[in-house]
Amino acid sequence: DGKIIVVGTYSNEGQLSSFVMRYSAEGILDTTFGINGIVTKTVGYHTGALGCDIQSDDKIVVCGFSIIDARQVIVFRLNADGSDDLTYGINGLMTTVVGISAQAEAVSIDANNREVITGSTDNMFLLIRYNSDGSLDKSFGQEGIVATTVGNFNGGFGVACDTLGNILSCGFADQLMILARFTSQGELDATFNS
Repeated sequence: DGKIIVVGTYSNEGQLSSFVMRYSAEGILDTTFGINGIVTKTVGYHTGALGCDIQSDDKIVVCGFSIIDARQVIVFRLNADGSDDLTYGINGLMTTVVGISAQAEAVSIDANNREVITGSTDNMFLLIRYNSDGSLDKSFGQEGIVATTVGNFNGGFGVACDTLGNILSCGFADQLMILARFTSQGELDATFNS
C-alpha cells in the first residue's frame, strides 16, 4: 500500500529509547498506527532501533540493541496496527547476548519467514537467525549465531536473503567495505567471488 516505516533512536530524559513511525505514501503520519502514528519501546537502560523489515502479513520486525547487563541484540515484532505481536518471543520481544557489546544493524525476512539479522559483536561480524516465533534457529551456525572476523575491526550493516536460503551481508572490515555470502547453514560460501 506504499506506506513508509521509519525506525530510530531518541533521547528520553537522558535514556535512549527506540521508535517506529509509519507514514502514508504521501508522507503523512499514519495515525491508525500505534499512538498517533508512533510506537516507542525501551528495554533496559538504553534501547536503539537500527533496522526493520516487513513480513508478507504486514507484521513489522525491528532490530537494534538494548543495554541491560551488557549491550545485546534486540528484536521485536509489531502487528500491522503497531501493537506488540505477543506470538513472538516473550511478549513480542527477543534479546540475545553475544559477547559483551553486540548490536543488530539490519534484518531480512527469508523465504521461510525466519528473521536474519546482521550487526557486530566485540569487533566481529555478526549474523543471527531466528525462527518465525522468535526462538534462535539452532540449525544455523553455532546455536543460531555466526560471529566471524575478516580483519581487526568488523561489522555488518546490511543483509538480504536469496530464494535458495543464502545470505548476503555487507559491512566493513578495518577500513574496507566488504560483501560476504553465507550458506543457509551459516558458513562462509567459498564459491562466492572465487
